[in-house]
Amino acid sequence: MTSLRSFLKRSTEEAQNSVHEIPLFKRFANAELSRTEYQQMMERYFQYFQGLDPAIVTAAQAYIPNHIDYVYTPRADLMRADLSELGLSDCAVAALSPCQQQPDIGDIASL
Repeated sequence: MTSLRSFLKRSTEEAQNSVHEIPLFKRFANAELSRTEYQQMMERYFQYFQGLDPAIVTAAQAYIPNHIDYVYTPRADLMRADLSELGLSDCAVAALSPCQQQPDIGDIASL
């Protein structure tokens, strides 16, 4: 039996690999980002997942069958910890607004 994690990894492999072609991520992979650029990237990730995490949690509860042992781990808190390590205050992180543009999660496939 294939795990959900393995299935998702295989199903999204092409999209995941395409990220490595984005110039910013190439620079990140080659350790060419400045601390400021890295902080800006993490701020954007935080804003994105701050908006997306609740939608994923709700959709996972709605669309993943009970017999599948999977619990989504929200990502925004991971980004918040990185931003704190970079020296951003809690107030500065709290001032970052969640990204309003999010994918529509209307079924298990879109989840």
